[in-house]
Amino acid sequence: MKHTNPKLTLVEDLDPRPVSDYDVERDLEQERQRTLRNTLKTRHSLALSTLMAEREDLHGVHALADHIAESLNWSA
Repeated sequence: MKHTNPKLTLVEDLDPRPVSDYDVERDLEQERQRTLRNTLKTRHSLALSTLMAEREDLHGVHALADHIAESLNWSA
């Protein structure tokens, strides 16, 4: 049975193929990349915040760095 609204998906319209090893490996790799990206983002934000706190002369040099450092200060 097909429906007229393409935004709705019925269970019977889903792909019945079993999940392959490739799909599992791809999902694991994507999760690993996401975790690594979040870890690096946190590490770099912490390093930037520390640097900006230690070196007052760097304020105003790079707008994005100022924005991130200020955002971290507000969220602390």
